[in-house]
Order: sequence, then structure tokens, then C-alpha cells
Amino acid sequence: MAIWGACNEITDDTRNENLLAVSIPVWALFRLASTFRFYKDSIKFAPDEATVAVLRSGQSSRRELAGEAVTPIAPEDLDATLRKAGFVRRLNPLQIRNVLRLIRYSSAADFSVPGAGKTTEALAFFAAKRNPRDRVVVISPPNAFAPWEEQVELCFGVGALRVARLVGSPQVIQDTLTSEPDIALISYHKFTQDGAHRLVSAYIARHNTFVFLDESHKIKRGEDGAWGNAVLSVAHLPAYKLVLSGTPLPNSVSDLVAQMQFLHHEEDIDEQNVTQLIQPIFVRSTKGELPLPPLTRTSTPIPLTPGQRQLYDALSKSLKDEIRAVLSRRDRFAIRQLGKSALRLLKFVSNPALLIPDIQSTEADALRDVLLQDDSRKIDYAVKRARQLAAANQKCIIWSSFVANVEIIADRLQDLGAEYIHGEVSVGSEDDDTRERRIKQFHENPHRFVLVANPAAAGEAISLHRVCHHAIYVDRNFNAAQFLQSEDRIHRIGSDEPKFVEILIAPDTIDDDVNRSLTRKVAVMARVLDDASLRIDATYEDPDDDYDISEADLRDVLGEGTGEESPA
Repeated sequence: MAIWGACNEITDDTRNENLLAVSIPVWALFRLASTFRFYKDSIKFAPDEATVAVLRSGQSSRRELAGEAVTPIAPEDLDATLRKAGFVRRLNPLQIRNVLRLIRYSSAADFSVPGAGKTTEALAFFAAKRNPRDRVVVISPPNAFAPWEEQVELCFGVGALRVARLVGSPQVIQDTLTSEPDIALISYHKFTQDGAHRLVSAYIARHNTFVFLDESHKIKRGEDGAWGNAVLSVAHLPAYKLVLSGTPLPNSVSDLVAQMQFLHHEEDIDEQNVTQLIQPIFVRSTKGELPLPPLTRTSTPIPLTPGQRQLYDALSKSLKDEIRAVLSRRDRFAIRQLGKSALRLLKFVSNPALLIPDIQSTEADALRDVLLQDDSRKIDYAVKRARQLAAANQKCIIWSSFVANVEIIADRLQDLGAEYIHGEVSVGSEDDDTRERRIKQFHENPHRFVLVANPAAAGEAISLHRVCHHAIYVDRNFNAAQFLQSEDRIHRIGSDEPKFVEILIAPDTIDDDVNRSLTRKVAVMARVLDDASLRIDATYEDPDDDYDISEADLRDVLGEGTGEESPA
């Protein structure tokens, strides 16, 4: 019973198989090492050989954290080492610096800003350490598949390595893995599915495998999230591991915990020690180090109409009353549920008509009348601004968190060749009606002046900077990662044109609270990553993550923000 109790304190996934056997996830095993040693001496408890072998597998990882990294390659020898492995791309000085540091470890993190070349650095890490039969598994958002395929060809040459997407049924995935691709790409969502998870886990275990987590902040919920739980369950299997994210802590320092647990599953990691533990093993190229064009952010006030203001004040008062009641109880589940109520306010200030489907028959007809009577001033402004830019032969991207807004804006700008991207637009070949085709059209067709998108679908893994220099935000939510990454779609290496970001804000509404929350979160990230160039000051974050809300966010809504995250 003592062993059972210790296991149950570590994880809710503890199962009592019989009187003599307890089953727990492998990642939890390492945190029980000292417990096992105690009971081995006191009650003659003896873990089986498999358990002992797994515990031993963490010893080299622990040595790395203690500062005993792999013998480094001399800078002058890096190029020859990469060439010998078939890596043909020339690294720039920042990439050389980062790769030299990464390859000293078997598990490390690359937190460079978007556009700095994290994919190239990960592939160089692979090249420097690979043996001919080694394999790579990349877990990423599906948007990133095409960029990975492109970068593999640029780094190793066309046809040198075979890249395969793990999509479709378990049988299709099985057939793909049986063909032994050099690099396999799978989405976080697909990896959580039981059939795919078992097949890919077995594949990782069967080979000397590199596992790279792209946009690794997607697992920030750790055990509590489906994606994090699935990834952590295989943390003990890879020979080498990298986590890659330009926004590794979009909400707070605690977002780093699951990423660090993946890298060093044998350690007891929490938000109190994660910053210290991750410092030696991460690299970051900052915006201040990159040859980027100037970026100007402006905040444009778009006031509510009098009728909208009256209704907003009523909705806001109701939400604040809910928040105060929940914070007094410190109920973590209730705090998360309040995200839905905050979402109503975000919808309202973006486009009041978005609330019409939520109106219940018991609500006053006057409420429906207000929503139907006044159009969205933000959408009207964004449409007008896009037309002004098009008249000056300038393309723009318009961002909104809400699918209905994305389609409404694109429809109103059809005469400007507007394309839209949201979660229901599929990923795939440029020959079909996919995100890739629409992005290609936006790039190549001189008559397509507008792309409308939501950050959840298009905020990652696409580059627009060569043809688009203006971004307009109709709204933003509390997800700092989505804002930073979506902004970087136009602010990347490869264009000298100045960039302009315009954020539409309804004064004295939740827009101000969102701005305060995002500013606070980015400041925390800048401090942890020691990146003074990371800031979002303007002149004036998994689909179910989009409106994730914390206690600190709620205090921002109340106007009580402290500038720090409070433990929930």
C-alpha cells in the first residue's frame, strides 16, 4: 500500500494490476526513484528488470543537466562534420553558434524567434549526430509539414532523405512506417489517437530515433492535456530530443514545465525550478540579432456605438461578478470555465452580431434588436483600410479569432481577390483548394490584395513577408503565442520593406484587458529568455487552448493585474 500511495501521488494514471503489481506511466517512474530505493532497503521491495533498465536510461540525461555535456565539436570542424553527413546548406553565424551549443546535448531546446531558422538548426543537430540507420520523428502542427519538407531538401538536397507524412488510418500509418522513411511527420492531434500513438511509439522504440517537437508550447498543459499526455508518455524512448518554439512560455513560466519534462523526464520539474534547469540547454536567436526591417505597431481606437456600450456594460458587469465569486473560491475548474464568458465579451467588441446565435428565447427582444441594429465598426474600418492599401497597390493580412468574421470580411472584399484561411480549410496539395493553394495565390496573383485569417489556423509555419507588409488585427485574445507568431508572418528575414501592424481596440472594453494581459505575458517571456527585444508595446498561446484563461488574466479583466502570474 505504501508503494501504491507514492505512485498515486505522482500520477492519476496509477493502476493496481494485482496484489503484487502496480502500473504507472514511464515518465512518472523517474520521479519515484528515491522512493523505490527507500522501500528496497526497508521492505525488500524489488522493481523488475525492465523498471531498473528504464531508471538507468535516465543517468546520462542527468549528467547533462549536471554540466557533463557531450564533448563539443570545435567551431572549425562543424562544417566538415555536417558535410560528411550530407548536410549541404551553409549556416549563418547565429545558426553556427546555436548548433555548436545544441550538439553538446542529447536533449535541448531551440527557442529562436520565427524566421531565425530553427528547422535548419534541428536538421543540423540531426546531421551532426546521425548514424546511417537513425530516424527522425517530428511532431508538429499540420501547417508545418510543408516547411519541414522544403527545409529537408534545402539542407540535404533533393531526394537525399525521404520524408513521409503520417496521416490517414492506422493501416496507412503502419504501411508508411514499414517503408522506413528517414523523417516522419505527424501532427499532435493524430499522435493522440490510440492506433497512431501505438504505432509511432513502437517505431521510435525500434530505432535510434530523434524526436523533435515543433511549436512545443502546444504541450504546455502536460498531463492535463491530451497532446501533452501523449507526448510525455514516450519521453523515455528517443535517443535524442529537441523542443522548438519561438514562444515557449505564452502564458507563464509554468508553460515550460511539460517541455522540460519531455527533455528530462527523470527529473522532478515544476515551475519553481524549471527556469533554472532549462537555462543551460536552450538557445535563442533574438529579433535584435536578426537583420529585420523596422516594424511599427499602432493601436487604433474604434469606439462602440451608444447602444452597444449600454449592452456591453451589462455583459461586463455580469462577467466581473462571476470572476469575483470564482476567485474567492480559487476553483481552478471554474476559472477555466470563465473563459467561455470572457469569450462572449471578446466576440461582442469584435462584432456584436456574433452573439446572435447565443441569444436564448427567454432573453429580452431588446437584446436582439441592439445586436441586429449596429454593425461591427471594427469590420467596417478593416474593410475600408484594406481598400485604401489596395488602391496604393499594397497587400494586407487581416486577422480575427472568429471564423464567422474571417468569412464575412473575405466576402466583403471579394472584389479585391480576398482569400481566407481558418480551421476548416484543409492542409494539403497546392493543386487542391487548401491553405497551401490559397497562400500561393496570395503570393503570386497580383490581383489578390487581401488574406483574411485566424491566428489559430494561420499563425504558424507560413511566410508572407516578401509580398505583404501590413497586418490589421480586428481582435486579439489572451493567447500571447498566437499574437506573436501571427505578427511574425510578415516580419521575417528576407524582406527589407518596413512592416506595419495596426491593432483595432474598442476603448474601455475587454480589448484593454487583453492588451494588458498580453503585455504582461510577453514581459515574463522576455525576462526568462533574456531577450530585451521581445516586447509588444504599441503606439497609443491547441484548438481548445485558444481562449484558455488564467487567474492573472481574470484579474486583468477586473483591472487588478499585478504584473505577475498568481498560482492557481
